[in-house]
Order: sequence, then C-alpha cells, then structure tokens
Amino acid sequence: MIKVLHIFNHYLPKTENWAYQLISNTPECEQHIASKVYLNTLPGQGVFKFMDNPLSELESEDQQTDWKKNIFKKAYIRASKQFTKSFDSQLEEYIIENKIDIVHAHFANMGWEVQETVKKLKLPLVVSFYGWDYEMLPHIKPEWKSRFIDMFAKVDMILTEGEHGKETLVSKGCAAEKVKVQKLGIEKSLINSITRDKQENDLNLIQIASFTEKKGQLYTVKAFGKSLSVCPSMHLTLIGDNREEAYQKEVLDYVKVNKLQEKITIKDFIPYAELESQLSKHHVFIHPSCYAANMNCEGGAPTIIFNAAGSGMPTIGTTHCDIPSLVIDGKTGVLSAEKSIDDLAKSISTFYKMGSEDYNVYAKASHEHIAKNYCIEENAKKLSDYYNMLTNKTA
Repeated sequence: MIKVLHIFNHYLPKTENWAYQLISNTPECEQHIASKVYLNTLPGQGVFKFMDNPLSELESEDQQTDWKKNIFKKAYIRASKQFTKSFDSQLEEYIIENKIDIVHAHFANMGWEVQETVKKLKLPLVVSFYGWDYEMLPHIKPEWKSRFIDMFAKVDMILTEGEHGKETLVSKGCAAEKVKVQKLGIEKSLINSITRDKQENDLNLIQIASFTEKKGQLYTVKAFGKSLSVCPSMHLTLIGDNREEAYQKEVLDYVKVNKLQEKITIKDFIPYAELESQLSKHHVFIHPSCYAANMNCEGGAPTIIFNAAGSGMPTIGTTHCDIPSLVIDGKTGVLSAEKSIDDLAKSISTFYKMGSEDYNVYAKASHEHIAKNYCIEENAKKLSDYYNMLTNKTA
C-alpha cells in the first residue's frame, strides 16, 4: 500500500470538499495530511493520519495580518514563529518517521514551497492546480512566472482537472508529458436524479457559489433582470459565502437599485447536507464563470455542477475553461460566451419557454453525463494509477 502525504495551505475550507472526496476515494493508499493551517473541521479524521503542526494558529494569524495595516503585530507573529520548528522541518521529520512514498501538494503555491524538502528526500512530488493558481498567481505576483518554470522542471507530475488546464500550463512552459488530467467528481451515492415539474413559461433558477468575481453572479442578476420583461414568471436564488466583500456589495446593490428583491432570494453558505434539498426546489442551475480582472479563473470547472447536473438539472454555463466538457452545449445545458448578458438572457429565455418534454430530455442527459464521467470512485482510481507509476509500485 502506497503512503501518500497530501500538503495543503488550509485543511480544509468548506468550499473544497471535492479534495476530500478525491483523497478518500483513492484506493490502495494510506492517506496522510499535512497543512500549514488546520481549520475547525477535519474531514477524514479517524481515517487519515495527520501531521501535528504547532504553528497552525500562528500561521493562520500571519496569513491574515497585513504588514501595511499592522506592522507591529505582523513582526511579533513572525518572531514568535522562530521558537517553533518550521513547517519544512516538520515535514522532513514526518516523511522520514512515517516512511512516506510520495508527496502530493494541492495548489501550485504549496508545490513550489515544499519542492526542495521533498526532492532532498528523493521522493516523487505531484502538484495539482485547481483555479486561481493557473493565471491569477503569476499575474498579481510576477515572480511566480519564474517560479513556475523552476517547479515544472523539478516536480514529477502536474495534475489538472481537464484539457484546458493542461493546455494552459504547457503554454507557460511545462513539458506536456508531465501534465496529466485528473478529473474530480462526487460519490456515486450522491448522483441521484430528482424529478422536477417544469412547465412552459415558468422557471426557478439557482446559483450556488462563493461571491467572487470569477463566479459571475453579477452577470447572472443582470441577465435575469433583462429577461424579466419577457419571462415574468420566474425566480432566482443565489447562495454563497462572502468571499469578496466589494464584489458581493456590487451584486446586492444592483439587485436593490433595479428593484429585483421580490424576484431574487439571496442566502448565505449552506452545509453540504442541505444541498440536495435546495437543488430539488429549482429547475435550472446557472453558473456564468468568467475571468476576473485579476485573472482569477476556474482553471477547470465549478465542482458544484457535479451535484446540480447529477441531480438531473440542466445548467446554463459559459465557455470558460473546462466547463464545456462538464456542460455539453445543447444536450445537458446551454453555454454562453463569457460576460455576455445578452447570451445569458437568451439561455434563460430558452429554458423559461421550454415545456416538460424537452426539459426532461435535458434533465436525463445531465444526470447520465455526470454518472458516466464524474463518479469520484471511478475517477480516483486514475490517481492511484499515477501514484503507482511514480513509485513503481503495484496497487
């Protein structure tokens, strides 16, 4: 059995349950977790093995404290960290003591940060890219352009969610043979088709996503408002935590200024256990992902679409990143150009006017596409194969 050490900056944000789904379903592996910051919830506790990290709370404060806003607190935190073993030192000891076979860093920044320690111990290193690390990281911090080149040369394998992500990294200088596609997904037990009563000239839309520019909620509400004049009998629900305060305010202000409050319900983040119940109350999922001004992007595709489409719900999406492989245009949903309010409004109108017969064709295709291609129990087997390839072990 292969011993795998997974490296995170934070383990585990509530919006990254997909990482737990992948790790927990990878067969024939003993899973270990090391994180710079451990959050309150630790998925896999009692099943995975966790590296102790006495620096977790200090590291959390350090990452949340801005030098410009509180230079004295920042200096105090940095000084305090000097009295505890560094994260790299802890990693090295843990890897040796637990006889780790392979290290898997999640997100590019963690891959670059641990590469020297891992290669010093002559272990294979896998790095997964997921979203903001593709384009935003080197855009806002130009030093990462050279860091990417350095990391591409040293790591053994780079994983992306789809072909778009692979093409992006190859264009940035990574050897094509080093980049492999590792699809995500959800557990088979969660891919349940829900029967919905969708009639002509009626539509309940829902978007579930953190309020960040790349998720496109602003385009959702603008297209929804534009469609109301010809699609009066419809409602939109937006659910998501406040990730970017200024952006969420812009969305809320648009709703208020345009007097859309009676037609749009906005809710905070909901627990994963409540997801199916919320999805069952709506006809169509909408998620107009796009590049943000700071070049933040999906990298792959929003994983929430697994749940929505898997429940038999058509999706209105965009041609952004790997979304076209998850939402098949004209079959499991409708794709619009990024940031096109007119295109989105047409897509909304298409489903608004759609009767039950045509709607059910989309619904069935959506469920089947997820069940066939995004069952995590099946996709995680590929990750085990990659580990075996790099360690020369057989599962």
